[in-house]
Amino acid sequence: MSTIKRKRSRRALRVSRFLFFLLLFLILGFNGGVLEISKYFLLFGPFVLASVIVLEHRMRNIPLPKQKSLLPLIWFSLLVWLAVAIPFSWSPGWSAASFFRVASYALLTLLAGLLLRDRKDVRSLSYLLVATVLFLLAHSYLFLLPGIRTAGGALSLIYARHGHSHIADALLLVTPLVFALSLKRKGKIWALLFPILLASFFFSFSRAGLVVVFFSLIVTIFLLRKSVNRRQVLFLSLLGLAILLFLSLPAILDSNQAMVKRHPWLYRQVFKPTSATRRLAYWGQAVRAFGTRPLTGTGPGTFRLISQAEQKAPGDFSWFAHNWYLQTLVESGVIGFFLWSSLFFILFRRAFRATGVRRSDPYFVGLFVGVLASSVHSFFDFDWEFPGVFLSFLVILFVLQNFSAKPTLKPLNDRLHYAVFFLLSTLLVFAGVVSLLSDVYWTDGNKIKSLRLNPLNSSRILNYVRSFGPCCDPFFSAFSLHPRLAELYEVYGYWFAKQADYSEALAYYKRALSFVSIGRPDLVLTLADISEQLGERQKQYALLERYVGVYTNMPGEFMSGESQAEIDIFNSYIRLSLSRGDYDPAFDAFSALISPRRRGSHIYLAGGFIERAELLIEQGRLEEGMGLLRRYFALAVPEDDRELFLLDKAHRKIGEVAFLLSRHASNDAEKEHYLQQALRLDPWQSEYYIKYGDLLEPYARTAEEKIIYERCLSLLPQDYHCRMRLDRLP
Repeated sequence: MSTIKRKRSRRALRVSRFLFFLLLFLILGFNGGVLEISKYFLLFGPFVLASVIVLEHRMRNIPLPKQKSLLPLIWFSLLVWLAVAIPFSWSPGWSAASFFRVASYALLTLLAGLLLRDRKDVRSLSYLLVATVLFLLAHSYLFLLPGIRTAGGALSLIYARHGHSHIADALLLVTPLVFALSLKRKGKIWALLFPILLASFFFSFSRAGLVVVFFSLIVTIFLLRKSVNRRQVLFLSLLGLAILLFLSLPAILDSNQAMVKRHPWLYRQVFKPTSATRRLAYWGQAVRAFGTRPLTGTGPGTFRLISQAEQKAPGDFSWFAHNWYLQTLVESGVIGFFLWSSLFFILFRRAFRATGVRRSDPYFVGLFVGVLASSVHSFFDFDWEFPGVFLSFLVILFVLQNFSAKPTLKPLNDRLHYAVFFLLSTLLVFAGVVSLLSDVYWTDGNKIKSLRLNPLNSSRILNYVRSFGPCCDPFFSAFSLHPRLAELYEVYGYWFAKQADYSEALAYYKRALSFVSIGRPDLVLTLADISEQLGERQKQYALLERYVGVYTNMPGEFMSGESQAEIDIFNSYIRLSLSRGDYDPAFDAFSALISPRRRGSHIYLAGGFIERAELLIEQGRLEEGMGLLRRYFALAVPEDDRELFLLDKAHRKIGEVAFLLSRHASNDAEKEHYLQQALRLDPWQSEYYIKYGDLLEPYARTAEEKIIYERCLSLLPQDYHCRMRLDRLP
């Protein structure tokens, strides 16, 4: 190659590297919540980079880089499998979107393997990743300041205030690298950056992330073959103790209710006693779904539908399985999982070999331990559902594997290789243009044109149907792209109910409910209301009875979030049971409703027992009404005074019930019992004291009578009747 060509080749390579690094910065940096534009970088980026390379080749006669590896074949096989799986997916629309994302990963990582082949490139990649994560941290801390409007996105510390932060997913990639550089380099900058990153881990409240990063630091020291001094041993020991203390915070906070009330956001973020339980629930949902379609899977991006259909308790629902490997096995099936595993096996094997022969180089060791930590953490969270994090993880592996022993494979056919590359990148550009035009039309108000251009966006279909009705035949059927999306059937039901077409609405609501198991009590109520509108009272009762039975059979899990819709289901069921004269199931449901601790006082008045009993008494059915009140009172009022606060605002109404029961008591002993309960529930009613005193007077229980009136005056010092009766006593 002539000197001129060599200079042109180096210049073209520098331009391509710069564009690639800029693209990686934009995808990871802006995937963190400042702007939701990373999807456009993913869709247009591969085509732009490939165009620069090919133009340099055609215009300046610079040779194209060659790929000697199985990796393009594995990527291509994986993409073919994902494309074939789209028509059979639980949601072809979501699976198509996932296909485009994976195609972007494939093309960008192959480009990274072709462009970044020098040790200087490894250093440049390291600096870029550290700078990008620091950028994420900078705007995170900025938005924590008071008066600053909160930005969206979860790769940010700002979500610590709202109970959900995933900045640790990005920190895991670079913290071992910064630690390795602080050990091997004399510059103070790395020694200053490391504690900042470590402190950010604690602020993110990621317990699994802290454990993983602690062990990643130990692995970093081991791979560097660096002797550990006393200072480092002391640091690791103190860090381990700090992490143990951090993990024990839930128990500390649980015993300090005063601090919980002062800092509810902190309590919500740190005290997650059911987080492990819920992860196990998500994993159980994935395992059950895998049993139904082990070979082909349910389709990429469909775990949300799996979770809705498989949840066994309210709240056990998630968009992700919190285990990337298990989620991929379920969504892509055995074949897709095998292809992903083969890709990772080859990459990790080569990256480990490359790192092994360069163990004195902190850049290689730090990057390798970073991707190792990210892969371990992905067993417990959904790090790789963030495009920037997963792309960075793959790029690091593709760059490191270049420094392994050279493969003995023959180079791929250049024309075929680049033809496939351009075919896929052109497809991504087409998807990007369609998505961009769809966004523009939606913003300009041309919603139907936006939906017809891009029907993969289910949220826009939902918004359109909710406002304007069925969409978008004859161009496409929304249900063909999202056949198991409960919200889609729900908005159709809502539209037809708004048009008073209740029979059509009922069909759609039933279909929606068939996909969501028990996770939507509001949907159950809506379905029950429509059944009532159609005059199908028996079906309404049977529906409510079924779901009350489901909730009742979940001790310790029922109403974990104190959902008003769940309470309303019990309310409706109890009212219907009372109106039908079925008192036993009504009381069983009421008992299940008030049994959990820490519930609001309004549930003690649920079902309308008191109103129903008063109606019976007005109708002359005194015995039936009083019997209903006695059973209700026995269930509603706790015997332990320490639990009386549970009744809260309901205590006055229930006190009136006790007073009413005393008036219709069969003997004086029973009458005294109910009067005592009335005073216990509502001691600010002078009438209760007067009636109690009148009951004691014939039995010459003067001392007790005196105590009653003195208590009345201590609470109601201006009460004339209590003062007069107390003065009359000897």
